[in-house]
Amino acid sequence: MPRVTTPPIPPPPDDKRFVMDYSLFRVAKQLRMLGYDVKCDPTVQKEQILHLAQRENRIVVTGSTHLLPMLQRVNRHASNNAPTTTHAPPQQRKRVVIGYTSDGESEYGSDNDDAHDLCDAPIRFVQVKSMDTYGESIRRIAQAVGLTWDTKRVFSRCVGCNSLIEAATKAEVASAVHTAVLRIYQQFYKCQGCGKVYWGVDNGTIVNYKALRTLEQLKRLCCPGSGGEVSEELQRHLMSFPRVVKAAIFSFLPASDLRSVEIVFPALVDLIASVERGNVMKFPKGQ
Repeated sequence: MPRVTTPPIPPPPDDKRFVMDYSLFRVAKQLRMLGYDVKCDPTVQKEQILHLAQRENRIVVTGSTHLLPMLQRVNRHASNNAPTTTHAPPQQRKRVVIGYTSDGESEYGSDNDDAHDLCDAPIRFVQVKSMDTYGESIRRIAQAVGLTWDTKRVFSRCVGCNSLIEAATKAEVASAVHTAVLRIYQQFYKCQGCGKVYWGVDNGTIVNYKALRTLEQLKRLCCPGSGGEVSEELQRHLMSFPRVVKAAIFSFLPASDLRSVEIVFPALVDLIASVERGNVMKFPKGQ
């Protein structure tokens, strides 16, 4: 079972920080779940990504036909140690096709603009394909830069805004979560940036089914051959299963066994009551 430090602490320093355009936001969310620092902002233009990558030593992840030629030109200038502090006169700048719009029209740019605006340092980048699933994209990134499964990182960042998360009390999050969630889970976390509330990590063990399955997939992408370690633990943690699965399990138990389950898992008493009433698809009213 994946474990994280409780409460989350700032992840260790790493040179694997990323920047990508907003079309890859789903990929960014997965990397953030692993604890990696990923800038993916809809307000950042593609041309600005290169400057951000150099200024903050970030790895560019892109499948853009616009951005890739720019990256290649910048790195070509860097490898040739060409002057990058002076600009070629506008009349000497050659216009080249750097991509095509959705209507099939050519997009033009200067073969000097971006390279001369940046410093000599090359930009690290990973190319993904536009037709890749987010899992395939993460596999490419993992192979290219060596992503690792680090329990000190997992669940340390907000998947929405990239800020670090911190432990929060039930009182602090009571107005932001369903009362049933507040009753079932014991530990909560809140993003220091956007204020989003997270739960499903109790005493360092991930007990939220959706998060657990996602992390299981990410672990396998980062650590090929890791096997079914998480799945084996998943079978032993009833609380990690989704509500409908627990209800299906309880529907096969006699009343005497259900009473025993209530004793072992008091947080599930209302679900058991719903099973007995035949109403298990929604949270009980008033919770």
